[in-house]
Amino acid sequence: MFRYADPVRSDPPKPKEKQGHRRNHGLAPEEKLSARLGSVGVSSQHALVATYLVYVDESYDDDVFCLSAMMMPATAWKDAFTMVKEHRVKLRESHSVLLRKEIHARDLVAGRGRLGPQDVGKWERSRIFQGLLELVARLPKVRLFNVVLQARGDADPQLKAWDRLLNRIHRTLREYEDKEGKKRREIFDVIEKHAPHLADSAELRLAYKAHALIIADEGRDIEITRVLRKMNVHNPIPSAFGRWPEGAVRNTPTEKIIEDPIFRKSDMSYLLQLVDCVAFALLKKEVPPTPNIKKYGLHKMAPLANLWAISGYRLQSSAMGRLHR
Repeated sequence: MFRYADPVRSDPPKPKEKQGHRRNHGLAPEEKLSARLGSVGVSSQHALVATYLVYVDESYDDDVFCLSAMMMPATAWKDAFTMVKEHRVKLRESHSVLLRKEIHARDLVAGRGRLGPQDVGKWERSRIFQGLLELVARLPKVRLFNVVLQARGDADPQLKAWDRLLNRIHRTLREYEDKEGKKRREIFDVIEKHAPHLADSAELRLAYKAHALIIADEGRDIEITRVLRKMNVHNPIPSAFGRWPEGAVRNTPTEKIIEDPIFRKSDMSYLLQLVDCVAFALLKKEVPPTPNIKKYGLHKMAPLANLWAISGYRLQSSAMGRLHR
């Protein structure tokens, strides 16, 4: 989830010790701790990295709007991308799906458009869709966020969904900070007891800050950017218990979300295409299924990706893990 950035070294690396010889063998516990801390370079020159990447896309019809996000630590991105690329290579081998072909969930399951030189029927397409959802559930250190809103009668469900999604991401990052801060305090107490000469340097590491960068499908770039900029300064949140000590609402700026969102064409991002599949699976779960959707079981596939749905501020968990009013 985080790591220390190593300083640039001008000297060549030392050769590894031969197997079976350990430098700290025979040292007292406090000496071992001191040696271990010294080996990772606990000093004020090190910088903590705690950045999350959040991929966002939507799926909707006339009645329901679904907005989905897939969040992962930046340090897990390479492994996740490699898994997705390997999955696409397998699809090329099994169904001739071109690596450069954008997989858009709605077109995929409807049988629209060619995936490659080989014809792929609707049944096989539904199995491809299922495999993509199962892939999402296997990606390392990934967490999903989903917002479900009634679209009919709402002037702008998309921007409302973005408001709720950004609030939930911000709240989650604050929870990460609280949990990590507690763990770091426990580690510091051990250092202070067994290696007090390192306590000052270790204390600099107590503060843990998590931040997120949003990567979204192109669309309403300007409006969504304005929403996030406003929420970074003014974000009034009503209390779940009726009232905050300072009043009916509390201003909670989303400072954990950094920079403006980065908007990309979905055909250039495998990960955005996966989030599109997540959002479409959730949509098919939330609306009455058509005969074709029933035929291929698409309305039952949302649990394959361990989906969560957020429909409001006051939430509770159901037995299936879905969040609802």
